[in-house]
Amino acid sequence: MDGRGRFAALVAVFAAALFIALTICISGFVSLFAGSPVIVERGTGPLLVPLMFTAATAAVFALIGLIGAGAPTRPVLSAIGIGVCAYLAFLLCGAVIYTFERGRVILGLLFLASNALSPYAIAVGATALVVSGGAIALLLVRSAGGATQPPHWPWDRRPPE
Repeated sequence: MDGRGRFAALVAVFAAALFIALTICISGFVSLFAGSPVIVERGTGPLLVPLMFTAATAAVFALIGLIGAGAPTRPVLSAIGIGVCAYLAFLLCGAVIYTFERGRVILGLLFLASNALSPYAIAVGATALVVSGGAIALLLVRSAGGATQPPHWPWDRRPPE
């Protein structure tokens, strides 16, 4: 793996860690102020919500890693696409798990529809958009030749002799 690939992998790891931390934080604040749980359906297993967040985080990590492997030509569209993919991964993972828990596909579709406009799902997509936008900006700065050397302070420079 060359230097560019290592940098892209490192950015993807830190972006995924930032994403999961921010989404859990935002979900906690929304739950605190709105007084509602993340999933309002009763009888769901204890792993449903963590797996939904894990699926969204995996989507963010994988897509930033893929974009970082090449040169991002449309950074804004890439960030929007990652936000939409994280939103869909969050919802689809929940719907699939709920379908397996209940044993009926229609209940999974109703789960998907009832959570599609929840503040938690929207926060996941918006957070993915912001985090991936920052990660793509870092990748663009690096590919343009910036940040290839460590920073130098003005007092580190030696006067010409």
